[in-house]
Order: sequence, then C-alpha cells, then structure tokens
Amino acid sequence: MKTPITAAFAGTMIMLMLGSAGAQSPHNATDMTPDALREMAGREVPDDTVIARVNGQPVYVSELILLYEDLPPQYQQIPLQDIYEQLVARLIDRKLLTAEAFDNKQLEDKETLRRAQYAIEDVVLTAFVSKKVNALLTDETLRAAYARLEADLSGKEEVEARHILVRSREEAEALIKQLIDGADFAELARKNSVGPSAQSGGSLGFFQRGQMVPAFEEAAFALSPGSVSREPVESKFGWHVIKVEQKRPVQAPGFEEALPELRSAANNDIVADLVKGLRDNATIETFPPEGLGGEKSETAE
Repeated sequence: MKTPITAAFAGTMIMLMLGSAGAQSPHNATDMTPDALREMAGREVPDDTVIARVNGQPVYVSELILLYEDLPPQYQQIPLQDIYEQLVARLIDRKLLTAEAFDNKQLEDKETLRRAQYAIEDVVLTAFVSKKVNALLTDETLRAAYARLEADLSGKEEVEARHILVRSREEAEALIKQLIDGADFAELARKNSVGPSAQSGGSLGFFQRGQMVPAFEEAAFALSPGSVSREPVESKFGWHVIKVEQKRPVQAPGFEEALPELRSAANNDIVADLVKGLRDNATIETFPPEGLGGEKSETAE
C-alpha cells in the first residue's frame, strides 16, 4: 500500500518544482545569452536514464533523485518507490512550465537572466571545487594536520573556573570580603552575578589561553587551584570575582574526534590557496556603483 500524499507534501513539491525563485539576486555572473541558456537546459545528458519524455524533451532519473533529495527530512522518510509517480508528475509539470517560460521569452527579463547565469556558475564552481578538495584532502593530509594540532597543544594548560560578574568595583570588593569570611562562591554567584553563568553558580568550565578577554584570562591563569581573586578584575563586561577550581594539561582530542574540524580547516585552506593562485594570475578591474564605496580598481597580473 502506498503512503498517502498530504496537501502539505503537494505544496512542498510545487515549491521545489519551481526552484529557488527566492534566492538572493546575483551581482555578477558570466554573460550568457537567453538562447544559449535554453540550449543548455535542453541538452541531452550522456549516461543518464530517461524515465519520461515531455514533448520530446527527456526527464532523467538523476532529476528524480535530485528532487527527492531536496525534499524536507520528514518526506525523505518515505521510500522513493512509494512516491515515485508523484515525483515524476512534478518533474513533468516542471518541464511543461519551463518550456512555456522559454517560449514566453522569460529569459529576456534582466533579473531572470542574471539569476539563471548565477545558478549555472554556482553549480559548476561547486562541483569543480568539490573535485579539487576531494583530490587534495587525503588521509595523509589530515593526519599531518592532526600532528600539527598535537604539537600545538603540547605543553599548554587549561583551567576550570567560576566567576561572579557585577557592575561596580564596590560590589566586587564586598563579595570578596564575604568569600574571605567563608561564604560559598557558587551561592554568591547565583544570587549576585549578572552574567549568563549565574544559574550554574558562575561555572565557566575549562578554557585555554586565548579564549577569554585578556584581563580575565591573565588573572585566572595566575591563580592557584582552589583560590579566589583578592582584587576585582575589570573587563569590558564589568567587574569579575574569579575562583579557579583546577588546572590541567590540555589533552588533544583523538584523531576521529578531531576529524570534522580538521576536514573543515583543510577544506578552507585548499579553497583559499586555489583562489589566491587564480587571483595572483588574474587581471581584475572593479567598478563600484556610486555611493557603494570600495576601491575603483584592482589589478593583478
């Protein structure tokens, strides 16, 4: 028995069929004529399976898969075979509407033409960059990056601390006096701190150097475990009273744990190097419209 298709699903399908009409307008795209765009849209795709024809124009299985993958998560729970007919129907509708739009010279509209050009650029460059990244993002590259991470963390320490944030030095000094007299730090933080950590007794967890504002960080790392700052510490947020719970060496995460961050950083580096190489060998001229600012021209040869 096939899964029933709800009205909400039908509405979603129509929106997907119409594509990303609400996408941001492009500011720059490779010039391509309306006729060239129409020819490209109707071009035969090699090594793809035709699942329908609409006035002679093929509908490919790859289009079906793309439409299915673009469905919201709740609809991707439905097996593809259970909504196959509905998906094909929407693709047929899309082909009919697209042909009608071409026949009515929709691409003569400047905004439509720019969006179409921009969309082509986006698809091509995404595929190209992905291919480049996949070729260079090897296991060897990732393990070398992990070795650098381990070396960078070696010898570093982190502290676990609490703090009480107040608006004035006088408030901070009064709290320090209560702590010297034996008051509980976490309780005072819950009652007096104006910071977001108040509910957790001022707990900030563990942090390393470079993760806090300089004055706070300097004071925290100077304290011994179990001790409280005897002088209020001022930052742009206000006045702090700090307690260090413990210190420990920074432990590098395991390779598998660090892998997502390593991949992301390596990906960014590869793309940045690719763009830099292209810029270094390009002649670039910019013509900012009046009132938008920016340099009049940039040239690299």
